[in-house]
Amino acid sequence: MMSLTERSRHKLYETFTDLVGDDQAVEEMLSYFPARDVEEPVTKEYLRAELAVVRTEIGDLRTELHTEIGKLRTELHTEIGGLRGELHAEIGGLRAEVVQMAKTTQTWVISTGISLAGLMLAIARFG
Repeated sequence: MMSLTERSRHKLYETFTDLVGDDQAVEEMLSYFPARDVEEPVTKEYLRAELAVVRTEIGDLRTELHTEIGKLRTELHTEIGGLRGELHAEIGGLRAEVVQMAKTTQTWVISTGISLAGLMLAIARFG
């Protein structure tokens, strides 16, 4: 199919509009004639070839995406493992602190109780 120059397109538009009397019908007819070479209709073979290229690129992107997702998954598992280790260490440290504080509190309560008992005995004896 041959493309029309702008001048030819304009002349055909004017002539057919006067002849037919319907602007929209003339526009529709002229739409089948490209204004430039790059607007020529696509052949089935060309479209199939371009689609094959696009499918190949999509396949490559899919493979690349799967690879990247695999890497991210591995990194995520590694990070989660590291965080779990840190969390267990922190929890162990907190447990040790709580046990130590409980022992200290227990020792203080017992010592205070014994001291009070001794004080009460002393007061009772001398009082």
